[in-house]
Amino acid sequence: MPELPEVETTRRGLLKSLKGRRILSASLYTPRLRLPFPRDLKKILTGAVVQNIERRAKYMLWELSGGEILVVHLGMSGRFRHVAKRNYIREKHDHMVLHLDDENILAYHDPRRFGLIDWAIDNKGKPHAWLTGMGIEPLSDDLNAPWLFSELQKRKTNMKAALLDQKMIVGLGNIYVSEALFLAGILPTRIAHTLTLAECKKLVPAIQKTLLAAIDAGGSSLRDYRDVDGQVGFFQDRFKVYDRSGEKCRKCKDIIHHLVQNGRSSYYCTVCQK
Repeated sequence: MPELPEVETTRRGLLKSLKGRRILSASLYTPRLRLPFPRDLKKILTGAVVQNIERRAKYMLWELSGGEILVVHLGMSGRFRHVAKRNYIREKHDHMVLHLDDENILAYHDPRRFGLIDWAIDNKGKPHAWLTGMGIEPLSDDLNAPWLFSELQKRKTNMKAALLDQKMIVGLGNIYVSEALFLAGILPTRIAHTLTLAECKKLVPAIQKTLLAAIDAGGSSLRDYRDVDGQVGFFQDRFKVYDRSGEKCRKCKDIIHHLVQNGRSSYYCTVCQK
């Protein structure tokens, strides 16, 4: 599943390609992804100008000229392709195709159809449930050592589970939690409330440094992920521990270990992490 760096990379690519562009027409080739497409989606998108694209957690928010906000979540395998109209050939899993006023096409491609495309505000005028109750953004000033220390003091779960809790910090997934914990020298099996303030002072910059490095690298391409221009990310080439079970630690040369925690894979070094 695309995590924050992949979603942010996609957002930046879409913003570059779509901001100020008018959607001439929209074609839908399936009635639903994870949920049905809104009934008025084609009608509202046709003629709309994309004014801005923001991100909240792993959701992208398209601000349209009519005042509507379109929510997009990539799910497990979703991605966008931005190509010249003359070069576009529809692929099997292109479920939404937008024709733009600059002779380009934007196609939403999603083989597993776990993505989401819907309006941010429901028909009762309220924000949809998936946009409420979320935690803080990890790249914002809200994430700081005193705040994190205070939050972890309330938790008896392991650190892997704590950092994956989207009600505390949004956007983190298996890859970047494993990498950030390694950088901070903290085992994923540590009980959250045992962390000291000093360790939190290491963990916060480790999380942010890991995410920023991944965004700079265009994300991680392990399976389906590509950016809007079809390019793969290359942060996977920089993994210190993730998906390296049995290999030597790049820092101490000991062996990287693998553990399944709450159904999720964790990778760590018992020498470098405590």
